[in-house]
Amino acid sequence: MLNLHGSPMTDEQQIQVSGMDAAASQHGFLSVAPQGLLSASPATAGTFRT
Repeated sequence: MLNLHGSPMTDEQQIQVSGMDAAASQHGFLSVAPQGLLSASPATAGTFRT
């Protein structure tokens, strides 16, 4: 399962908040929470860099 987080969160925070690691262990699937690139500028916060 791909476990995505919003811009103000980190991958670690998403793992803790979502509870998906516990669900993955209980039900036998893999949960992945990648860390996106954080913008240095508030004007571009929430955008993806390529």
